[in-house]
Amino acid sequence: MEESAVNAFRILVLSVFMAMMGLGIISPMRARAGSTVGVFNTAMSLGQIVGPVFTGFLLDNYGMGAVFNFAGAIGVVSLAAFYLMSR
Repeated sequence: MEESAVNAFRILVLSVFMAMMGLGIISPMRARAGSTVGVFNTAMSLGQIVGPVFTGFLLDNYGMGAVFNFAGAIGVVSLAAFYLMSR
């Protein structure tokens, strides 16, 4: 049961990222479509490399609460950046 909930959450997060990437490509500046895809792919790659290492560090040194607090802060910053870039 727990694994299916994690997979559902991953699908939800991936669909949100894909929607944000789509908004960047559909924007009036079609000349920047390649740049948008490049930034998206770079961010995804960095997240897969840095995320587990940094999360392990937080978990070992500060506990599970720090992991959730940091993830929440990253989420708020991401939403603010998305809002500012989409204006």
